Amino acid sequence: MNNKKAEEDAWSLMKGIIVGLMLVGILAFIVFRSIGISTTSIFEPLKKMLGFENKAEKTKAEASTSAQDCTIRKEGYYWQPKRVRFGEQVSIVIEGSGNCDGKNVRLIVYGRFFNKRSSTPWEDIIIEGNIDIPFKDKIIKREFTLENAPDPLTMVSAYFTLEFGNYKARSDNLEIVK
Repeated sequence: MNNKKAEEDAWSLMKGIIVGLMLVGILAFIVFRSIGISTTSIFEPLKKMLGFENKAEKTKAEASTSAQDCTIRKEGYYWQPKRVRFGEQVSIVIEGSGNCDGKNVRLIVYGRFFNKRSSTPWEDIIIEGNIDIPFKDKIIKREFTLENAPDPLTMVSAYFTLEFGNYKARSDNLEIVK
């Protein structure tokens, strides 16, 4: 008799676990589905971290790369050349298409430094900040000479961020050759 009762209790427990897992799964589906559909939600940081993007947001993101008929392509911003030594000149190039002339792009240039004396050895430090540069003939070319910082900092690479309307992007790393 006790075995039958124990067997019934085990089946009841198993059914409870299965029903609980199903409810958790359904709840997770509803929450993550709402995260994927919502364009503004309290889940926005989680949504970005998990890489959710719905069609409305994708269209919004594509539209935000243009400011009144001017568009920056994903491949349209880069370093020229891609590798330099300290003391050499390097250019940031941003290519636009459409009606771009006179429209500004905001740049911030960062150096990635190794700090020999710090407990957190890697530091991203602004080299040039909040520079508004206008397009001329559908192109922006910002030239500067790359200088190293004094000891104990050693620059190992550089990158830039750009803002154009609602569009924000980060460049590939500029390789520094020693």
